Amino acid sequence: TFSQDPRCPINNVNWYDAAAYCNWLNEQEGIRKDQWCYLPNEHGEYAQGMKVVPNCLKLNGYRLPTDVEWEFACRAGSATSRYYGEGSDLDDYYAWTAKNALGRGTHPVGHFKPNDLGLFDMLGNVIEWIHDKYQEPTQIDQVEEETTEYEVVRDHEIRAMRPSTYAWHT
Repeated sequence: TFSQDPRCPINNVNWYDAAAYCNWLNEQEGIRKDQWCYLPNEHGEYAQGMKVVPNCLKLNGYRLPTDVEWEFACRAGSATSRYYGEGSDLDDYYAWTAKNALGRGTHPVGHFKPNDLGLFDMLGNVIEWIHDKYQEPTQIDQVEEETTEYEVVRDHEIRAMRPSTYAWHT
C-alpha cells in the first residue's frame, strides 16, 4: 500500500488490509470485540481463512460499506446518473475523470465539491472495497438471508469493489 503524496488516498490495498483497518479503528475507539465484524484467521492474520461475523451488519463495529450503503452515500439522494446531475458539464467541479486527470494516478482528496451528504471524491480517484462478495449482475437483486454461520473468506472468492476511478464521461 502506498500514497504518492500525503494528501492522496492510499491505494493498492487488498480486501484483507481494508478489513484489518476496520478492526484497527475499532481498537482505537475502544469498541468491544463482540461488536467487531471481521475476525483474523487461525494464525491471527487478516488473510485467507479470516472470518466475517454472522449478521455483522447489525453490529456497532467498523466495517466496509455494503454495495447498497456505498450507492446511497455516493448518490446522496439524487436520482440522476451522477449525484450532481445528468450531463458531463459539471464533471470538472465534482470528479476526477479521464479528461481532467490526464493519467496522473491518484490526486489529493477534497479537491472538488462534495456531494449533498458532504462526502468528497465519491467519483474518481481510487477504486473502493466494499463488504460484499462479488455477485453476477443476475444475482444482485437477491437479498441474502440472515445467517448464524461465520463466512470464511478465501483467496479464490472475488470481493466486490465500487468503481470510483474516473467518473462517467459522455
